[in-house]
Amino acid sequence: MLHGMLITDDKETAELIGCLGRSSEQLVLDRVFCPPPGSYQLAMALNTLSLDVAFLAVSDPSQEFSFYQQIKEKIPAVAVVGFSAKPYQSPADPTAFLLKPPFSVPSFLATVRAAVHASHPLPHPNVVAILPAKAGGGATNIAVNLASQLVRSFSRKVVVADCDLRSGTIADRLGLHSQQAIWQTLSMADASETLIWPQHVCRKDDIDFLVTNRDRKMSRPQWHSYHHLLAFLSRRYDHVILDLPELVNDATAEALRSASMVYVMTTPEVLSLALAQERLADLESAQIEPSKIRILVNRMHPDDPSPQRISEFLRCPVAAVFPNDYRSANAATIAQSFVASNTRLGKSYLAFAEMLAGKKPQPETRRCPSFLGAFFPRALALTATRNR
Repeated sequence: MLHGMLITDDKETAELIGCLGRSSEQLVLDRVFCPPPGSYQLAMALNTLSLDVAFLAVSDPSQEFSFYQQIKEKIPAVAVVGFSAKPYQSPADPTAFLLKPPFSVPSFLATVRAAVHASHPLPHPNVVAILPAKAGGGATNIAVNLASQLVRSFSRKVVVADCDLRSGTIADRLGLHSQQAIWQTLSMADASETLIWPQHVCRKDDIDFLVTNRDRKMSRPQWHSYHHLLAFLSRRYDHVILDLPELVNDATAEALRSASMVYVMTTPEVLSLALAQERLADLESAQIEPSKIRILVNRMHPDDPSPQRISEFLRCPVAAVFPNDYRSANAATIAQSFVASNTRLGKSYLAFAEMLAGKKPQPETRRCPSFLGAFFPRALALTATRNR
């Protein structure tokens, strides 16, 4: 849910904006000032409320500008939306976003969304999204093993979000169970700072996971659910990895916009490459910046088309290639663990993690044996037995 505040000197305007908010089922007005507040009242409200947007509908332009300045000085991230009963914006209106006739819920939500985006510059530099060309291509394997390498080799703090709410398999793959599924976390994302976080994540090998339980009765998340959750996660973790479903909707489009890089994962097969073209078209329709889109090629054989040919076919750069190593991937799935680092597949995950981390992996620290332990192991073992 989005949270707003309204300042107005007109009761009809207050009722109209309140009605639009209630009808949208996406915004609640936590505070309505009618008549407008004094400076102290406004300061108290800004100190106590967690706001996404403030609506200014004041007839006096100088007073409206004063409110605008006070809000932005106190909380720069709060979006400010003006209101006009006329179909044009007054030159004196300080807000860049204006509600104006004809009033409707879609136009109301579009204006609020644009204002919120303008107040929160995207993308988040530490958020990456993996979008499969088709289901079953191995995108989840890449996501979880990328996280494992970032933690194991680079000592990073990482969270993986299973955003495929209906078909996600991270919990099954790694033997995880969370008190709160990710769709429940998304429904409470506007209060992320107050959540008891261990109830919402599963932890394995120092990686946090937000997992789905594939509940058929789950509520569908809205775009602002991802907006709130990713803003919170980007502050809490070094890396946020989103494992997305193949189809893009209004909510997941917000996740894609929030990501600094979007990786479309495909296999070298003709049908998968054809579907990768469709995913790229979906990203274009969602207005995702082309410069942040890259291709991942999974299950690569030596006799498959080269990464260069795949890049030319899809008209998009290939960022990483992962070999077809069924034995290693299957062994990890059976063990409900991660692919071993010393395998061909594990080394390719490490190379991808190195690219994201921007530095070489840390050398493994091994405990050196003592002089006596190296040359007299039997004597030490005998001594230990006698001392028991």
